Amino acid sequence: MIFRSESCPSNKINSYQIFVPSVDTSFRQIPLLIAFAPNGDANLAINWFKETAEKYQIIVASSSTISTADSSSLLLLDEMIADIRTKFHAGNYLFIGGSPLGTNLGMNYSLKNKVDGIISMGMIIPPEKISQLKTRVWKVVFPEDLNFVDIAPLIIDPHQMPSNLLLELADSFNEESQKMMMQQMLTYLLVSTMPPGTPDEKKKIVQDYTAEQKNRIDHLLKTGKYLQAALIARNMYQFHYFEREFSFISFFDQLTNDPNYQNQNDKLSKSIQFETAVRNDFYNNILTKDSTFWQQDIDLINSKIETEKDKFMLSAYKRIKGFLGIFCYSMCEHFADVKDAQNLEKALSVYQMAEPKNHEVQNFMKKLKQLKERK
Repeated sequence: MIFRSESCPSNKINSYQIFVPSVDTSFRQIPLLIAFAPNGDANLAINWFKETAEKYQIIVASSSTISTADSSSLLLLDEMIADIRTKFHAGNYLFIGGSPLGTNLGMNYSLKNKVDGIISMGMIIPPEKISQLKTRVWKVVFPEDLNFVDIAPLIIDPHQMPSNLLLELADSFNEESQKMMMQQMLTYLLVSTMPPGTPDEKKKIVQDYTAEQKNRIDHLLKTGKYLQAALIARNMYQFHYFEREFSFISFFDQLTNDPNYQNQNDKLSKSIQFETAVRNDFYNNILTKDSTFWQQDIDLINSKIETEKDKFMLSAYKRIKGFLGIFCYSMCEHFADVKDAQNLEKALSVYQMAEPKNHEVQNFMKKLKQLKERK
């Protein structure tokens, strides 16, 4: 096992962290994952995947240099991949992803290069863009993601989902949950692409993974999480080896006709419709409603977050609160840029009520004062 820093001989600035599992050095077909974590934390990116990498024999590397997804970064990525393949016996199987940066890089790189899978967390990709990619995209979403409203239609109607999209719905967004889901995504892509070992060993890996996913589905159903269970079943029937072990497609059809599933699907649909309407009202009301209206509205949202019993509506209220803060920031920034003191003051008063402790509120108050002083 190797875990160390490396750099490309032709470009010492292009450095990376790498984890190589314990394998026979004569084995020259080790799959490669290029992973990215938020804030360019290469060690965190590798730690997300290290356990799975050791178990299934895959190299994991993370750049210490790349911070954008532009053309120059694609050249650095290409250089890095070539260096890893030369030094560490990496084969032709390549996966890219992790943070939004990793997702963007993976998508851009896959337009001109062979990529066997993209792992995406924390970024919503339009379905039409996914359909244009010649690789699979493994995406995990959390109900409290502010952009959840954009991908919810695919959960409500999985038949609208691009065939190359594998989607999972997780309960909470925390460090442990992120790590678990990252490992889950990598395992699926690896096992459905090229599990290591002899034919018998590969068959056992597929069988074990299939049984593990059936157990996950059973556990989700026992805890009343029908939407999550259905998405896993859909992911599993996308790969014929899994379908040979168990008819996931029949199970998926049976599950989506279950009244419990349909009830949850209906609740999710109604919560998304409600959230969309509330967001639209923000646009209509930001400059027309007074502070009394907004204080009542914000107090209601905060109260619902504390008292709402329906989990779909609770998540919707949490997303609405988060969206209001971002919306107010965007409006304040716009009015500050165009030097519109009157509307900046209106938007800022709402921002101050929504997020009184946000330091950006103070920054905009200074800008407002400066605009007024110039008059």
